[in-house]
Amino acid sequence: MSSPRNPALVLALFAAAFSLAAEAPQPSKEGLEFYEKNIRPILYDRCYECHSADKNSSKGGLILDSRSGAFAGGDEGPAVIPGDQNGV
Repeated sequence: MSSPRNPALVLALFAAAFSLAAEAPQPSKEGLEFYEKNIRPILYDRCYECHSADKNSSKGGLILDSRSGAFAGGDEGPAVIPGDQNGV
């Protein structure tokens, strides 16, 4: 799978996925499959090296390998705003 080169697109996809998940108490099977197939690989390739509790790295205070970390945001504010699919 080819990863997008535009960081804004990566963040927009990420925000959309988490916004959808935030609106529903339990993600649907289709939503989880979409996230695992389309979003997680991008996060793994482009984000987790610097923003992952598993890698002991929280550059800018931002952790993206958990839902709570993404909602909490980092030093520059929230990474994801529930319901806002246009990004922050």
